[in-house]
Amino acid sequence: MRAVIDRDIIVHVTPQGDTEIGSIPPGVGLERLRFDGERLVDLAELSEIWVEPVPGGGHVLHAVEVPGSQLVTMRYADRKNLISENGTIRIKATQEVQAEKAAQQNLMRKNRLRSSLKTNVGDAQDQLADACKILYSLLELVLTGDEKIRTTLLSILPDVQGVYTAEQVADTSASLSTIKAKLTEYYASKEPITTKGESL
Repeated sequence: MRAVIDRDIIVHVTPQGDTEIGSIPPGVGLERLRFDGERLVDLAELSEIWVEPVPGGGHVLHAVEVPGSQLVTMRYADRKNLISENGTIRIKATQEVQAEKAAQQNLMRKNRLRSSLKTNVGDAQDQLADACKILYSLLELVLTGDEKIRTTLLSILPDVQGVYTAEQVADTSASLSTIKAKLTEYYASKEPITTKGESL
């Protein structure tokens, strides 16, 4: 079988190709095959791969050294975790991958929370608006005991807990038990506002 080759990359399999590459293994896509000048190489069988950085942060994998490439100890399955840092190409550490995964999950929780707030409370423009809406709902619940508000707050509680861990709110949560009493006392001390002789 003949093909058009760019360095070791098989660009196109065609009878008009300039290089005889032999038979392609069944079930193996061209994206993971390379031709090293003598034979086809399956990148999935290598434990070291030549990696070429490309503009935009991407990488091209090679079976042989090409200009600008670096030899990286890796498996083909690791290609999504490649990173170029200070001129060195490497595989992200497990902690880095886990941190990125946690950040992605946290973003999903925040988006879910934002969507829930928009549905149940109103349009959410930014985090401050979200926080104000939650605070307003909490105040209404404390002062009125409105079950509809309670249901809304319970619906977003799992995402709030996911986004803002117990450790992050420990300092402020210690004083929550006194909020109702303080608010009740505060509002009880206020003179009713009147407009045109009527109490509001």
